[in-house]
Amino acid sequence: MIKKIIVLLVLICSANLISAQDTQQQKIDSVCQLVKKYWNEKNPDKIYAMAGDEFRQQLSLENFKKVYSEKLVFLGEMKETVFESYSNGVNKYKAVFPSTDLSFFLSLDKNNKIGTFLFKPYSEQ
Repeated sequence: MIKKIIVLLVLICSANLISAQDTQQQKIDSVCQLVKKYWNEKNPDKIYAMAGDEFRQQLSLENFKKVYSEKLVFLGEMKETVFESYSNGVNKYKAVFPSTDLSFFLSLDKNNKIGTFLFKPYSEQ
């Protein structure tokens, strides 16, 4: 009887963790759609406005706009973002641009603001 109760409690806890993970993934997906919208509007200010304090401490608005205008805007329109995985609170997407695909990593901090915003050469892994 005790074993059955323990198994039941483990299953309930697992279900709650999976539900919380799904909710976090959905929040990140929503932010991803806004990033894509603002990207295609060529509006880095709106993307940066969604950033959390820790992100802002590491990268000022001026530096973010500089990276965007010197390196990222040339990628062109973000045609599509395809969810690939979720690990340690970070969603990985395949970001599709006219000339290339990139791996796009996005996470939210405890205040549901952008914590991770990173592009890397595309890798299916």
